[in-house]
Amino acid sequence: MLTRKQRYRIGGAEYRALDLLARLVPLFYVVHVVAFAFGFRIYVAVSRYAQQVLEDGQVSPWYWSFYVSLASFNNLGLVPLDASMIPFINAPAPLLMSAALIILGNTGYAIALRFLLRLIYVLTPSSNVMDRDTLRLLLDHPRRCYSMLFTSTQTYWLIAILIVINLVEVTVFLATNFWLPVLQGIPWGSRVLDAFYQGVTIRNAGFTTISIMDLNPGTQIIYIVCMYISVYPVGISIRNSNIYQVSHLTASILCLCLRTYVCVLYVFVFNEYYALQPRTVLRNVSWAFIIVITTSRKRNSKSLRTTTPQAPVEHVSNGFLHSAVR
Repeated sequence: MLTRKQRYRIGGAEYRALDLLARLVPLFYVVHVVAFAFGFRIYVAVSRYAQQVLEDGQVSPWYWSFYVSLASFNNLGLVPLDASMIPFINAPAPLLMSAALIILGNTGYAIALRFLLRLIYVLTPSSNVMDRDTLRLLLDHPRRCYSMLFTSTQTYWLIAILIVINLVEVTVFLATNFWLPVLQGIPWGSRVLDAFYQGVTIRNAGFTTISIMDLNPGTQIIYIVCMYISVYPVGISIRNSNIYQVSHLTASILCLCLRTYVCVLYVFVFNEYYALQPRTVLRNVSWAFIIVITTSRKRNSKSLRTTTPQAPVEHVSNGFLHSAVR
């Protein structure tokens, strides 16, 4: 039986990298959920308003804290309170912590994981050559070990896209709803915070601080589009970083987003014309959705057949199955 040190030396840097990820990823999950749960509990302990809200809802503070932390990180969208996060519409602490967990559990996961590995690499002494080589492999060739870890260039693009989407949602929310009754009586600081939180959660988690039905139709359209394209930043990064497959899928994905956006506009623009014919609207949108998905799958299948000659067969089949599932 080989010892851990012997396995490390025989297996090489890739074996050590996989072993590091096998310990780091579960630790990343547990630490964030537990740490933010205690953060929620501290907020409840110091806020009399939060205590009153939980007492009215007959919810234990500890139960609420861990439930919201777990639901936010897993993008579950459920909380023990019937009103979701609406009671905390003017409370920055729970909204910011919940938004951070939603991002870390979804789009920001790859960003945070690479930042953590980079931090460990910087803090590792130069004398520890084996550990630095392992971390260097994960930073330079991340897709050899983990599908949710990208190179620095793709990570920067992911950060930029995440910032742009959030800025667009916040700007549209504030510009199209500031005169509506739904925001009356809410300070501008809370409006900006609610716009940010609603934009983050509408794409992935599903929590709410403001009634979506009372918002401007323009905001609703932007939310629908952002909900549909929320998976594409990470999906494009995964496809483009796959060294075993020629990545010509970005154009087809963007085309799919554009056609979906046109379908959404079609429904809203001709809503008055089809007001008395809901079945017609449903049938047209259903056929449009089927056509879009079918053409997208055909393009993906053609791209997946065009692989490099050196690519192993199992990587091609795994990529095809992954594309089919998605």
